[in-house]
Amino acid sequence: ERFPPGMCVNLKPIEFLENLGFQKEDLLRALFEALRRGHVDFVELLIEFGASLEQLTYGDLKKLYETTFV
Repeated sequence: ERFPPGMCVNLKPIEFLENLGFQKEDLLRALFEALRRGHVDFVELLIEFGASLEQLTYGDLKKLYETTFV
């Protein structure tokens, strides 16, 4: 169900993204990739839009810990 364009200004960021077809799982995957690649500004933006570090799994954290940046 789509919202009328004028109503989007009253939506929370996560509701706006869901309206566009993004799911919370998409935000979590994007958050993981932003963390893995060291894009702090993108991590902040994703958190502002509803992604949560608390939703990362132990496996995600282990992969992040094992990642080395070149």
